[in-house]
Amino acid sequence: MPMKFLFLVIAGLVASFHVLAFDASTWPRDKPLPSRPGTTGQLENGVRYAIEHRSYGDNEDKAYIAVLVQTGSLYEEKNQAGYAHFIEHVLFRGSRGQSARKTEKFFE
Repeated sequence: MPMKFLFLVIAGLVASFHVLAFDASTWPRDKPLPSRPGTTGQLENGVRYAIEHRSYGDNEDKAYIAVLVQTGSLYEEKNQAGYAHFIEHVLFRGSRGQSARKTEKFFE
């Protein structure tokens, strides 16, 4: 009985996180993102960005960068199904010519 209860509690929490998720694609372009101090802006091509200083322990040289391009599976047409997910894998999991570690080192 306790394991079943624990499972239901965890399942409920996971479901509530999904409902509470913030959808940046619906946020007005001229307003800064909520409760995130830092620098926000828009490039000439329309891509929005947010940069926030982060520090972890003794390391003060970290930054959080968000790039909002309003693309992905939510914006795909039926004949494009899966393209965004495929590109995500190529960019962040690597390919024959570009390992995931090499991509990670580039961004570091």
